[in-house]
Amino acid sequence: MLGDFFVLHDVLSAEECQQYIDFYDSQAKPSLVEGRGEISEIRRSENSFLELDKLQTDPVLLSITQKITAAFAEVAYNVFRRDIQHIENIQYTKYKEGDYYEWHIDSGHDYASFRDISGTIELSPPEDFEGGELCFFPTENHSQAKQGTLIIFPSTMAHKVKPVTSGVRRSLVIWAGIEDPSVARWDTRNKNDVQRLLWSIDK
Repeated sequence: MLGDFFVLHDVLSAEECQQYIDFYDSQAKPSLVEGRGEISEIRRSENSFLELDKLQTDPVLLSITQKITAAFAEVAYNVFRRDIQHIENIQYTKYKEGDYYEWHIDSGHDYASFRDISGTIELSPPEDFEGGELCFFPTENHSQAKQGTLIIFPSTMAHKVKPVTSGVRRSLVIWAGIEDPSVARWDTRNKNDVQRLLWSIDK
């Protein structure tokens, strides 16, 4: 464990990482800022989402994704003592040269208030890009993540992605929580909206 984030190497092989890149790279669109639903100067990147109904049409990619969520849930419990009950649709993110994400936290309002543990898994090999480091407040310490590495941290922990200076960095972003918003007592409209975002966690 390094500070308040945990690093788990070799969760995915290079071939498994490439499966995501091949499938999702062409689907990525300009990223929006959570809670605003709009493009903002706080963030410049492209993304797409791993929607469960679509993944179920690709057994190989579904199996790889289930391996990620199993590793994520295990670390969340064993390291952070969080027995997660749900995970949102995982985000595929692409940072091209000059792209970045300023300081932010993942927990917020509406369904984002149910986020307790966040994570990212590096899809790109180190020779594909320079810059683009995931940093944590206040020291900007970061892990030199290898391809296939999973980094997990509390959703309330401030972090940022430094500008990519060359090449393209691709990653997956994961948000999970200990309370399932689909069964929690909160605004009915938001509860209905969030149903399509949730994955259950197999124990």
